[in-house]
Amino acid sequence: MGEIIEEYSRIPILIPAYRPDNSLLRLVRELDSMNLRRVVIVDDGSGAEFARFFDSLSNEYGCRVVHHSVNLGKGRAIKTGFNYILCHYPDAIGCVTTDCNGSFVPQDIKKIFDSLLENPGELIMGKRVLEGSQDYVGKAVTGYKVLQLSFKYLVGVEIHDPQCVLRGIPISYMKKLMTVWGEGYEYDTKMITSCKKFGVSLREIQLQTRYEKRRNVYKYRTIKDNIPIYLTFASYIFTSIIATIVDLFLFQTLKGLFNNIKVLDDTGMYIPIATGLARTVSAFVNYRLNLRLVFRSKKNSIKTLRKWITLVIVQAALSAAGVTIIHTLLPWSEEVLIKVPVDFILFFLSYYVAKEKVYG
Repeated sequence: MGEIIEEYSRIPILIPAYRPDNSLLRLVRELDSMNLRRVVIVDDGSGAEFARFFDSLSNEYGCRVVHHSVNLGKGRAIKTGFNYILCHYPDAIGCVTTDCNGSFVPQDIKKIFDSLLENPGELIMGKRVLEGSQDYVGKAVTGYKVLQLSFKYLVGVEIHDPQCVLRGIPISYMKKLMTVWGEGYEYDTKMITSCKKFGVSLREIQLQTRYEKRRNVYKYRTIKDNIPIYLTFASYIFTSIIATIVDLFLFQTLKGLFNNIKVLDDTGMYIPIATGLARTVSAFVNYRLNLRLVFRSKKNSIKTLRKWITLVIVQAALSAAGVTIIHTLLPWSEEVLIKVPVDFILFFLSYYVAKEKVYG
């Protein structure tokens, strides 16, 4: 038992707190009764009226309390806590984060401790029982499904409960997360979306805690709290629009030139040739924009460019084949009007491949 307690002491509990109530006091008491006593609390500018509350946590239970003079946001509070742990606990193998509202039963917090001890290099995520609770209404069900799909297809991370704030974070990942953008609730999302960038595996642990088990659970905000996910995809759309404009302009111009060459017109080869040349120029524009603005990849640019060229060739071939086949079946149709929906379908495929295979 002594060895287990000693191992637990190497995992501080980090609790960001803004104007907490007695739920935080009750949580600290429960943790103390379980010999989980290395607790770091970040007072995120709660104000002078809460000074005695935080003093009692420090004096009675030995909590380390770090103060912000003003409210800076949850993300900043977590980073402050990371910094304190990294500076004051050199033996730490990671930390466990939870909220100050008592949303999780102590047994579940201990589960995260145990999993982090067994898997000290992985991000441990709690997975609450969401279905079947009275508060888990249709809107929340839909919202969570949308969020799960967003993480899976836009980020490439499969996760069931991305908004669960009970997490075990390895020390190596804490150091990297210190540099990740995010000052508010969106930082919870960035912690997950950064896993692939830093090569950190994610593991989910089933919890006993139900969605409505404790009061004051975080309010569900699908869009606002998860903007980083959609910003990446929106940026990809933006750069693709620019490249598409270049592509269509060049395609239309070159098609008009090559269409006047009899041999190309008779064989229909003016379409794939115009497509190939236009796509070559627009692809390079798209590559540079994606590399710097969307994925911000630090991979070897030569290798990345080779992969991108391969993707472009395959995509161009599919585009040319699609336009040619449809135009053959519908000879009265305008080639550009065919090309738009064909490339629209290929766009979603290219985003996934680019994210996973090229820049990822």
